[in-house]
Amino acid sequence: MSTIALKGLGWGHRRATGPLAPLSSRFSLLHPHVSIDWTIRPLTAFEDQPLSEVARAFDLLIVDHPFSGQIVEEALFVPLDQHLPRCLGSGADALYCGPSLRSYRRSNALWVAPIDAACVHSAARMDLLDRLGYSMPSTLNELLQLGRHASGRIVMPLASPHAFTTAASLMANLGHPIAEDAAGFAYEPTVLSEMLDVMDEVFSFCDPRSCELNSIGVHDAMVQSDQYAFCPWVFGYATYAENNIVSRLSFGSFFGPNEGHAGSMLGGAGLGVSAFSAHPSEALSFVEFAMSEEAQGTIIPAHHGQPALTKAWDDAHLDQQYGGYFSSTRASLERAWIRPTSAQYPTFQSRAGAIFEHYFRRNITRAELLSRFQSAASSPENPANRKNSHEQ
Repeated sequence: MSTIALKGLGWGHRRATGPLAPLSSRFSLLHPHVSIDWTIRPLTAFEDQPLSEVARAFDLLIVDHPFSGQIVEEALFVPLDQHLPRCLGSGADALYCGPSLRSYRRSNALWVAPIDAACVHSAARMDLLDRLGYSMPSTLNELLQLGRHASGRIVMPLASPHAFTTAASLMANLGHPIAEDAAGFAYEPTVLSEMLDVMDEVFSFCDPRSCELNSIGVHDAMVQSDQYAFCPWVFGYATYAENNIVSRLSFGSFFGPNEGHAGSMLGGAGLGVSAFSAHPSEALSFVEFAMSEEAQGTIIPAHHGQPALTKAWDDAHLDQQYGGYFSSTRASLERAWIRPTSAQYPTFQSRAGAIFEHYFRRNITRAELLSRFQSAASSPENPANRKNSHEQ
């Protein structure tokens, strides 16, 4: 039997790349006639590169849930629930943490399988907070108290699109999340202004270098030096709490102006099968394997990955291995906000991210931000008409 060589597209961080080789090797042991070769793109491309540019070149693609609309509109992926109903059908939501599975549904079908679960929440260097005489903030008031005492020791990811992901999370926490409407995306202007008041006050205590950092950059900066003691809002990477990290991070729940953990933007990553694959049966078999307890509960967390399966998040041994990450952030994930999934949303997020970054760099005024954001929300671009922005 000749070997079938599948081509996969992943994204660049050890949380994402670490599990790929061992998953593929184990799968090839079970399916000796199949091999998988992975191409890795940067986080920025994962966040906003139109899938039409890559779907024809790969059999398997790891993507973000807001791309579901483009997947449907351009018929880019195979509907997974039709082929894998046991692990990805309509009754499988409880198998995965929070709203991970349903975030990939659109037009009455599931297009991507949640291989990784995450959301926005806080991160801390507990050793540095201890030296400052503070515990980890869990409310906005506690954050402001820390900021007034330790200006410059707080960091936020504000490089595009991450200032916007925080802003959108806080708007959802305030009870008015950004939503799809007939014209584009609806939001409450007074809530946007209230959220900016919060972010401006917090930013006044932050190192200005925050504007250079995305979520990975914040995690790296926090473990590589003793400058930053706390980050209030960031997409979490459990691997930075592993035992092999010298200055390991601790993680806490999402919080905002409203009490409770609701509103955190859902992140994570999903695995899809290209509709243009010459080997859809083999690609679907890999998706099924990647959703298995062996993959999610053993292989992925053993290689710095972040599973999506509820059973893995409930595993006390894994939680200890990852410094309590799963138990500390679980409430935030369960109440996370699912971003819109229309075909226009990824380009809207990219535009909004650039607008917010310019604002926090103080290149534009608040009035200019409000005007540009309203324009981006009311006249979103179609990804088919958009040039690449992931290298800007």
